[in-house]
Amino acid sequence: VGMASLKKNKIPKLFGYSFSTVITGSMEPTIHVNDLIIIKDIPYDSLVEKDIIVYYNKDLKINV
Repeated sequence: VGMASLKKNKIPKLFGYSFSTVITGSMEPTIHVNDLIIIKDIPYDSLVEKDIIVYYNKDLKINV
């Protein structure tokens, strides 16, 4: 799954989930540098206050 996704310049997903490693301390103390996070796509209108969100920056080709 991962290699096929990388060849197509997409984030790898398995059963609707993807993953990423945190590279900055911007979310500390909740999430730390080098933590592995599991990401699930949900509709925008399902978000509630205090949800932690991640979006993919197409220009940088990373999760932000």
